[in-house]
Amino acid sequence: MGSEPPKPFSGDSVKQTTETIALFIRWIAELIQRRNWFMLLVLVGVLLSFARFPLYDAINGWLPEPWQNSVWAGVSATIGVVFIAALIVVMVTLPRSRLPITSDIAERKAIKGLRPFGQEDAEIFAQLQRNRQLRSCLEIVTSPTFRFGTLVGESGCGKTSFLQAGLLPKLTSPEASYRGVYIRFWNQEPLESIRRATTDQLEIPWDWLEAESEQDSLLHLFRQAERAAGKPVIFMLDQFEQFFVHYPREAERTDFIKALARWYQHPNPPQVKLLISIRADLFHQLHELQQAMAYSQGPQDSVHLKKFTPEEATNVLAVIAETEHLSFNRSFVMELADKELANQEDGSISPVDLQILAWMIEQQGSEELRAFDRVAFQKFGGVEGLLTRFLERTLQDLALPQKRQLALKVLLKLTDLERQVRAGVKNSAELQTALKREAQPAEVIEVVRWVTGVRLITGVEQQQGSGFEL
Repeated sequence: MGSEPPKPFSGDSVKQTTETIALFIRWIAELIQRRNWFMLLVLVGVLLSFARFPLYDAINGWLPEPWQNSVWAGVSATIGVVFIAALIVVMVTLPRSRLPITSDIAERKAIKGLRPFGQEDAEIFAQLQRNRQLRSCLEIVTSPTFRFGTLVGESGCGKTSFLQAGLLPKLTSPEASYRGVYIRFWNQEPLESIRRATTDQLEIPWDWLEAESEQDSLLHLFRQAERAAGKPVIFMLDQFEQFFVHYPREAERTDFIKALARWYQHPNPPQVKLLISIRADLFHQLHELQQAMAYSQGPQDSVHLKKFTPEEATNVLAVIAETEHLSFNRSFVMELADKELANQEDGSISPVDLQILAWMIEQQGSEELRAFDRVAFQKFGGVEGLLTRFLERTLQDLALPQKRQLALKVLLKLTDLERQVRAGVKNSAELQTALKREAQPAEVIEVVRWVTGVRLITGVEQQQGSGFEL
């Protein structure tokens, strides 16, 4: 009557028990492999807590009574020390929280020239007429049915700024249900770019992302990223057209595309989503990926980022003028945007054009010219005169004509004229070699530094060293 009879032996119960124990042992092995000391210490503490009562019964049976309390106190103290050690480990290893963006420290410049807005510019970017598209994009990428999609737009419509200063801050806030990781593609091997961005932004040791076989590298990386983030991850692959530029042959692209297909078609994939940003005129290149992945993109998987309307452009320039303390005549700027800045075919206005205009105006020494009004623009010779003088103004500080010519050649070397895209990152040695017939190495370095200083090119850090891109 006292105790229940043991359950009858069965193959299913043995199998279930074996699988449970095997999973438990595998989990412990993963904790050790990943050097997750926090979870290992908590595990030891929990096991000791469960074991202390059977241990107490055993102690009562073979130790003298004066020793029993001492051993029991020692076990309890050990459990307490283990949990305190776990607390210390997690406090030391947790990533430092980013300082919240406040109005005191985030009065970021609204004028970027030819550079994109970054994550630190989220506050000012939120005022630049992209909130509606940002909400739409967030709804798409966080939808339970979304796994793979695109951000498409013409060159100069602000895709990089949209991702870095718009989407990424939303996906890295503590309350976000997803974790965003931003990757910019260039001439680096694509899996390498994804690895480096993942280790930097999720603070994962590099060796955790190395798979046993190259075939499983991307799938393994995605699983580790999900584990480290503790939530589903959205990878944003920016400037994806560079993948096709730097790997022009289909055979060169096969390995990475197969890795994407293996992830997408896996029966039990990690909770990872991909948003690919690509220029509209090269969007057709993605057919190769879609075919390999057996994926057909619908309107619910795509975000089309458009240039500004005249009204939106006027609102953007108003924010820039207020932030940079420039005089602003709204009725004149609205007329200017509608009649001179807008494209004659579709009436759209490029964010890059707005930045160039604002940059040129902000650089003027006279307060009379540092203004968005009719008087200042008449003195500039109108918008066409202002834009025409942009490169002249940028290059005029190079006193010698040959230096100006060399600067233009540097810009050309960083441009893929056939495809009308960036030629990718080139380091100083590569530029010196490409221009060895035109100038001495020291002259090339001098001009590169100068062109970088005036924002026509930008410095980029890579594993193999620093480089430059348009």
